[in-house]
Amino acid sequence: YSFLLFGFILSFGLSAQTTIFSENFEGSGASFTLNTSDLGCTTSGDNLWVVNNVYGTGNIDVTCSNTGGTPLGISYSPPVVANQPTGIFNNPNSNYLHLLSTDGQNMIPPVLNSNFIFSDGGSCWSDAKNFARMTTDVSTIGFTNINFKFYWLCAGNPGMSDGSVYFSTDMGVSWSQVNTPISNYSGQTSWISQSLSNVAWANQANLRFGFMFKTITDDGSSVSPGFSIDDVAIVGTPTGSAAITTNPITGATFCAGANIAVPFTASGTFSVGNVFTAILSDNAGNWGVPTPVGTLSGQVSGTINGTIPVLTPVGTGYRIRVIASNPHTIGSNNGNNLTISAGSIGGSISTSRDSVCPGDSLTLTLSGHVGNTITWETSSNGTAFNAIAGSGVTNFVAPGFATTYYRASVTSGSCPAALSTVVSVIRNPSPLVGFSFVVTPPLSVTFTNTTPGGNTYFWNFGDGGNSTLPSPSHIYSSSGIYSVTLIATSASGCIDSIVQSVNTNGVGIELKRLSSLTIFPNPASDYVQCMLPHNYGTSGSIKIIDVSGKIIREQSLNQVSGTSIQVSVNGISSGIYSLVLEGKGILYSGSFMIR
Repeated sequence: YSFLLFGFILSFGLSAQTTIFSENFEGSGASFTLNTSDLGCTTSGDNLWVVNNVYGTGNIDVTCSNTGGTPLGISYSPPVVANQPTGIFNNPNSNYLHLLSTDGQNMIPPVLNSNFIFSDGGSCWSDAKNFARMTTDVSTIGFTNINFKFYWLCAGNPGMSDGSVYFSTDMGVSWSQVNTPISNYSGQTSWISQSLSNVAWANQANLRFGFMFKTITDDGSSVSPGFSIDDVAIVGTPTGSAAITTNPITGATFCAGANIAVPFTASGTFSVGNVFTAILSDNAGNWGVPTPVGTLSGQVSGTINGTIPVLTPVGTGYRIRVIASNPHTIGSNNGNNLTISAGSIGGSISTSRDSVCPGDSLTLTLSGHVGNTITWETSSNGTAFNAIAGSGVTNFVAPGFATTYYRASVTSGSCPAALSTVVSVIRNPSPLVGFSFVVTPPLSVTFTNTTPGGNTYFWNFGDGGNSTLPSPSHIYSSSGIYSVTLIATSASGCIDSIVQSVNTNGVGIELKRLSSLTIFPNPASDYVQCMLPHNYGTSGSIKIIDVSGKIIREQSLNQVSGTSIQVSVNGISSGIYSLVLEGKGILYSGSFMIR
């Protein structure tokens, strides 16, 4: 856990120390940045800083990194890392910061306890320095008697493979080594506590610490484990009379994204312009990189009404405390662990199409959401939404029957629902197909297009002839009754069709358009589904006809029960087709597209 700028005040009297910063590496560990280039250190190489809780050993095959990782035919097992004493959080085998050799990391299975490769002067392994430091500065303004505390162990080899501690008071621009009481850390194979102090650390606006491990040309006597660190803390004694007590929080379990009330008691004098801030620890109770949840301007006790960030990780060890800006004051924590569960996140919706034609379908995809229950909702005005029954899926095929707004309501467990972004889908009108005709005996027919909203047209005269003129004429080669189809496409790509029976002897019978039916999906790729205007029982047939009038696929309706049927279009080439239903003396047709 990491405690940055904030800690609890021990009740040992006026000289009690406050924990300003702490990190036990059981939470996110974000308060330390590993393998930085500070002080000319390497960011890669034979050894790297890592955080884990591996103490046991294994067999490591040694390679020569300076010759491209050539195996040397040597293997060894680094010593088991000693168990931690009672004073370390989550002992005896908690997470800890330590060195790890790349040879150990690359083994199968890997050997991930504290181990390192020494330097042989460059034949196989070059001299190197590795640095790990606090990610951000802490302020010790208003504090004296600053101590930097940590537990450590390091076998190493004095002067050849050992650790050291550095501090910076200028945001990491320059670093100074701490030489008292220890300058180089080695020869210690069991965990031991360390406390460092320096009068220069008091009343600093930007104080941070870092750990270095170096390997220089060795005599071959270096021994693992390398520099290993745990339970890091910065503590100090407040110099002012101002103090803050963070009172108990109402409730023990909260959803990420939920509101939270933080009561506190302020004593002493706070200046005009002071701001109280409630901050949240990490999920292990550390304050290395705390999260602000709310503020309150003022100089006296009160309650801060805040919000737990929606992306706060799930955890059971959170704490809250209140700090002040003027004077800089760190309050106690709330006294009990808080549980934060995953909050609901609505996410974002994307759509396969932003406009549709009547009878089309579209796919809405929800992403970036958090929650196990999803309900899709629609609205005709973008304000009043209604749930779509049976829509609890991430990818939802929405009916394109109108211009519609869509959103998703997402719920995580018992947390309140969150709403996604809203998308709108525009319905473009289809042309209302119609035509009339005049037969001029013996075989000539003149067609008049009466379609509003059409942009392009395709005529199938039923004898293999066709035309793309708006109102064509056609001469048949023989008398008879022909099924003439007109397919109209609007400027927005919507299609509709109609079929009429034309008798060259002068009699025409208009066949019903499929305007009252729904064909979906449209465009199609695997199948189309047709909503039948009647229950045809076993007396009908269904045909797929291409623009030349050729029947591509035909099936009877003897398997239909109810008012719908699904027709496969697998194996049919891309293009525009008519779907024709025939039965009980009634014909229906409609057009669809195959992609």
